[in-house]
Amino acid sequence: MNCSEKDSESHQSTNGKQRHANVKSPQKPSSLLSQSANRQLVMSLIPIAILILLGSAIIVKGEGWDWIDAIYCWCVITGTSVGYGDFHPTTIRMRWFGIFYIPIAVGCYSAALGKIANIFVESEIRKYNSKLLRREVTLEDLETMNVDGGGEVSVIELVEHMLKSMNKVDQLLLDELHEQFHKLDADGSGGLEGDDLLILAERNLSERRRLALERYQSALLHRGATFERISLELNSSAPLSP
Repeated sequence: MNCSEKDSESHQSTNGKQRHANVKSPQKPSSLLSQSANRQLVMSLIPIAILILLGSAIIVKGEGWDWIDAIYCWCVITGTSVGYGDFHPTTIRMRWFGIFYIPIAVGCYSAALGKIANIFVESEIRKYNSKLLRREVTLEDLETMNVDGGGEVSVIELVEHMLKSMNKVDQLLLDELHEQFHKLDADGSGGLEGDDLLILAERNLSERRRLALERYQSALLHRGATFERISLELNSSAPLSP
């Protein structure tokens, strides 16, 4: 075997290794819910399971129904506020039990189903936010973020844009926060320091003093008007000298 054949064989083996390396291993399908969401889902189903088992056991013992009728026709149908009326308690004790069991079951079922729905909604929101964070930023995005028109996007502008895109905040809330910042920035330096708090404290003290002085002056005027009215009444009621 000459050198050229050896080189061709080594080149072929190298290409084969590269082809094997470029073949991607099959990705595992992403789970619908995260581990934390699955735990929350299980915890939301536990109260429903407890109510179904407890209600079924009591109704089976009290009414003599079989477990299928007790679970489906009583606990599930009644607990979800459907109530076909095919099965209903006949004894006084079971009717009293139903008076307390039905409102508790309906409330617990509604709360649990609401939590379950919220778990799936939050999962979709997290997926959307994750996709939004991985998305490449375009020139149009930079123009949208550049609110002040300075030609450069600041950290605040980027954070506000992302929060609004994720529907975490709206523009009204951001405007209120900006207004609150400008109120705290007493010296107008564009940042908050201890001097700003001192200036605000002095302003508040001056405002309180001004209000107290106005109240004092108003009280003096009121007293002066009262004294003048009393003196006029006394002079008018005094007897004339002969």
